[in-house]
Amino acid sequence: MAPKRPRILVADDHTLVADLCKKLLETEYDVVGTVNNGRAMVAAAAELKPDVIVVDIAMPILNGLDAGEQVKAIAPSIKLVYLTVNPDPEVAAEAFRRGATGYLLKTCAGSELLVAVREVLRGKSYISPALPGDIVNMTTSTVAFHKYRIMEVLGARSNAELVRYAVRNHIVSA
Repeated sequence: MAPKRPRILVADDHTLVADLCKKLLETEYDVVGTVNNGRAMVAAAAELKPDVIVVDIAMPILNGLDAGEQVKAIAPSIKLVYLTVNPDPEVAAEAFRRGATGYLLKTCAGSELLVAVREVLRGKSYISPALPGDIVNMTTSTVAFHKYRIMEVLGARSNAELVRYAVRNHIVSA
């Protein structure tokens, strides 16, 4: 009996792109379907239970970011690989905040899509090297939220206590 191949769903409103992705991915994976809008993607994810969804951001009815967020709410184990024309690092960061595991540009080589899917199936994240800049764009409010959560967990009442804890536990050097 042959090993079970990972299941892939392709979500892109451009039929040619979806068909080409399907053809490329079928060499290594079971492509269980293609859909052309975000609402259909959410429904197909619930029904077909893919391991990975290759998804475009700009889709009709429900965009890929909102659709991906809905998919992650109903099936957190599904990996989302965004394949888009949008090189904006802020959009990429937003995709990761909403549950993306991979982000690559449609200007990439076909082999890069295969690499991205392999990486996310191994439990890693994939970010296209063609993406300009650094996509780890956290807002000050995000940093503040996490700092206060850490302080709460550690019982630190001030920044000074937090720094002392970090030095004492060799998280940072003095």
